[in-house]
Amino acid sequence: MMRSELKIKLEWEDLVEGKRQNTGACAVSHAIKRLYPMYNRPETNRRTISISDPKEGKRYDFATPLVVVRFTKGFDDGVITPDDYVDLTFYLRKDEALVKPMATGKSDTATRHAQDVARKERLADETPAQKAKRERLAAQRKAAARKGHAVV
Repeated sequence: MMRSELKIKLEWEDLVEGKRQNTGACAVSHAIKRLYPMYNRPETNRRTISISDPKEGKRYDFATPLVVVRFTKGFDDGVITPDDYVDLTFYLRKDEALVKPMATGKSDTATRHAQDVARKERLADETPAQKAKRERLAAQRKAAARKGHAVV
């Protein structure tokens, strides 16, 4: 069961092991893995810090504290390095988290399979004109993507 409050304190090893521009392996996520190995897949970005509790089968999304947002920006931009002294301690409170069920690999695979089957059925029923239009739009999207443009 998720604790009511998690205390996260960054240490030097978190700065050394943390990877820049990587939500699942940044210094903050590394500190969470180090301090709370019973929780899975910590991810830190400038909006949320997410942690999975496999025993409860739940994913917790916490609002990222402002001090962590500032640290993360400095760390990702290379302004903060392992040579810097960083005294960063913050708390995540369970009652302030958005709680949702954990995604399971099986349901995701089953959903993708069902979507693929439905798509193949739709494609089998399309007319030659519909097929030509679909292929033309796909070619336009591909060409626009090469140029760096988005086509809706």
